[in-house]
Order: sequence, then structure tokens, then C-alpha cells
Amino acid sequence: MAALPRLIESLRPLAPSIVAFSGGVDSSFLLAAAIQAAPPGREPAAIFTVSATQTAESIENARAVAKELRVPQYIELPSYEMEDPDFRAGTNKRCYYCKRQRLGQIRKWAQNHPPKEGEWTFLDGNNADDLGDYRPGSAAARELGCRSPLAEGGWTKKAIRAAAADFGLSCANRPSEPCLVTRLAYGLEPDEKLLRLIERGETILRGSGFSICRLRIITPGQARIEVGPDQLPRFQDRELREAILERITALGFDEVTIDSAGYHRS
Repeated sequence: MAALPRLIESLRPLAPSIVAFSGGVDSSFLLAAAIQAAPPGREPAAIFTVSATQTAESIENARAVAKELRVPQYIELPSYEMEDPDFRAGTNKRCYYCKRQRLGQIRKWAQNHPPKEGEWTFLDGNNADDLGDYRPGSAAARELGCRSPLAEGGWTKKAIRAAAADFGLSCANRPSEPCLVTRLAYGLEPDEKLLRLIERGETILRGSGFSICRLRIITPGQARIEVGPDQLPRFQDRELREAILERITALGFDEVTIDSAGYHRS
């Protein structure tokens, strides 16, 4: 694949780098390429910022991929966006404030841990498909001097998954899993109790065989289930539908509905 050698060549002068790592396919592929690109003594670090906005499964996935890649330095840092009043306001800029907090923590770590050679370059896994979306977090990344080599190189999600499979990455076909706050309607405060309810609800859906699923919160008492459009026909099974609605309602919701259009990115 001609694009991969070009990516590795573009990463070489950026070493040593710190990859803002999530364990998802984009940042995992970028990290794998950065490891290959790094000259001896300028190996990359991967930093995973941990907060209540993530599921326990996503944290374990990140650890597993880091172990799989034999990352020279894998670091977990606490992130404090849940304490940021701007983030908790729940506006359409919440991703900006979250990214600013997380990258700020990464930069603090970098200042206290200079590399053996050169200076750290900060990288994230944004890809070319992300450029057409509303992503206020990308603005925070640019403000804090974070590069997006996959987006810069025109890498789409489809191309990344194919290359990640060639690398043998276990996460190559794992569904995207943005943070739990993305399930909340704008205007709702990211409350940790509510985030845990979302996590439990989506665990029920995945346990019922829905590989792509979201539990959207319209109001604190009103939830909406989204699953992949190709999996919607499964809800024609009345017994399955009623069982899932009953279990998720029992988590503490007043009303739970199923989106007849299926999953869509918000």
C-alpha cells in the first residue's frame, strides 16, 4: 500500500511523538505507524486520559491494544472535564472543553517528562472523514498544537480499517465508541450517574447481539435506543423487543423508545 510508506515517512520527522490514544482503530493505527517510523531513541508514547465519560470496556480495550503493540511508553492520566463548568453546561461546544482539558493534561505530562532526544510532537487520530463533521474538539487540538497526520494524509476510516487489518490490529473492525457524553442531548448536564445508566443500557443491547448501538438521552427520564439499520428488523420479534425495553426502563427511565431510522452519528 503506497499510502502507508508515505504516512510512515511523514511521521519520521515528528518523532518523538505523543499519541492521544483511545484504543479505537484510528489512534491505534496511528500509534502502530508512529512506532514503525520512530528512529532508535525517539520512540512514541501513548497517553490515554481516563474519566467518567468512558466505559470500563473502552479502558480495557485501550490497555489491550497498547499491550498488543508493545508501546514503549503507555501512560494513563486522569482527566477532569467533569469538573469544568464550561463542559458541564452541556452546550454544543462540550467536546471543545473536553479536548482542551485532556490535551492540557497530556501537555503537562510532557513538560515534566522530556524525551531523551528532541521535543515531543503531539498527535491525534482524527481522519479525513472527520473533516466534514462538526468537531469542536478539533479546534482545541489545533489551539494546543496537536497534529492530525491521518487527516493531513487523506486517510479515510475505510482505508484505516483496511490498513489496521494488514497490521494485524485486533481493533481493526471494532465499532467506533465515542465517549458517553455524546449520547446526551445538548443542554443536559453530563452527570456521572446518568452516564453509568447509559453504559449499563448499552451493555444490555450489546449482550442482546446489537454490535452497533446507542442509548440516547433526550431528557433525564427519556431514552431512545438506536441500533444499526441492518439490525432493526430484529425488533420485529416482539418478545425480544419487550424484554429489552423492560430491562432498560428498569434502569431508571420513565420512557424508552426505539428509533425506527436506526443509528446515525450525532
